[in-house]
Amino acid sequence: MDEAFNQLLDQTVSLELNIAELYHLFHDQQPEDADFWWKLSLEEKNHAAILRAGVKYFAPLGRFPKTLLVNSLSEIEGENKKIRDFIDSFYDNPPSRDAAFRVAVDLEMSGAEMHYQTFMSQHADSKAAEVFRRLNKEDKDHIDRIICYMNDNGIPLLEK
Repeated sequence: MDEAFNQLLDQTVSLELNIAELYHLFHDQQPEDADFWWKLSLEEKNHAAILRAGVKYFAPLGRFPKTLLVNSLSEIEGENKKIRDFIDSFYDNPPSRDAAFRVAVDLEMSGAEMHYQTFMSQHADSKAAEVFRRLNKEDKDHIDRIICYMNDNGIPLLEK
């Protein structure tokens, strides 16, 4: 594996773990929705574990599906910084319930997360890609689930 790929992969794993940490923070701060945030946090951690397993088992064989990763290192680094900034800010100043959900929608619609979800929903073009999709199972479609939850609970998608 080349250095650029390693950096991209490390940042992608960090992205999943940062989102997991943010959702865990929402779990702690938003008791009304704690179970929802807990599940999403665990799923994001699972995404990171899937990526790490792929590196361990597929990369040495040259079979890691590179289309799983966004091509732009700077894009992923920017998203990671944005999430870290949210986490730092929200520890001292928890967001409102509505704002927490809007932040989650924004993050799930970001380039890297949308790229991951698109990869997981496409037809497998290799055995490795199929393994990734099977490992991911139901841990997908976060944006749809978040918006559905918001609708079911009267949480506005847009700020009033």
